[in-house]
Amino acid sequence: MATPLTFTYTAGKTDLLDKSKEGEAFTAVSDTLAVDDPNAVTRVFMHGNSDVVAKQGGTDVSGNWAVFRMKRIWQRPLSSTPTPTDPIGGPTGAAYEEATGSQKMYTDSTEKPAGDWVDCVGWILPRRVDYYERSLHEFGVGAQDPVTRKVRDDSGGFYVVVIIDLSPQWYRVRMSKAVTLTSTEWKAARGLGGTSPIPATTPFKTEAATGPQAVAWAWNSDWQSWGTYNNQLPLPEPEP
Repeated sequence: MATPLTFTYTAGKTDLLDKSKEGEAFTAVSDTLAVDDPNAVTRVFMHGNSDVVAKQGGTDVSGNWAVFRMKRIWQRPLSSTPTPTDPIGGPTGAAYEEATGSQKMYTDSTEKPAGDWVDCVGWILPRRVDYYERSLHEFGVGAQDPVTRKVRDDSGGFYVVVIIDLSPQWYRVRMSKAVTLTSTEWKAARGLGGTSPIPATTPFKTEAATGPQAVAWAWNSDWQSWGTYNNQLPLPEPEP
């Protein structure tokens, strides 16, 4: 049997937009903000930056493998009242699952090519924001054969979260360190038997300071203003 892969996950401020698939349609404004057209903005992309290296033993084999990624997004309303240290207030309600209400992680790697391990994780916004919201993006990341698309379940994977706080004028990006998932945990998280370490009805890790949901952080951005670009976006569509 081939030696299992191991993964090194790096998340931080370094702008990787020009190395990511998402970057093809955007121009960077800052390390975490990009626009589709600096002269006539119709979409804004706020994002974190992450890079994964897959190794076999001590050898970098990232170019031989494709990323396999599962995803789930939770959203939570925030107060519009600033605090002494933040331009946005804290949460005003419980987290709710964004996608389908199924609470299951879904595959969103869409058969990426071998070697494409750079990602800029975040929101692409085509309409003007008039709300205050926190989104928590959960990811389970492993490897798959780029030809057969068979997942390397024997290598396990890892779990990370990205949290984006958003208002009409301000945003902030936080990225966690990786939580290793053993082969058994990884297969259970994929629904291949056993009890998944990732709960079905609540996020696995959050911004909690203590307890089982607490996670170590790789990088937290400062609060950044994006009001100038938000004001250039098309107005929200009227309610039906």
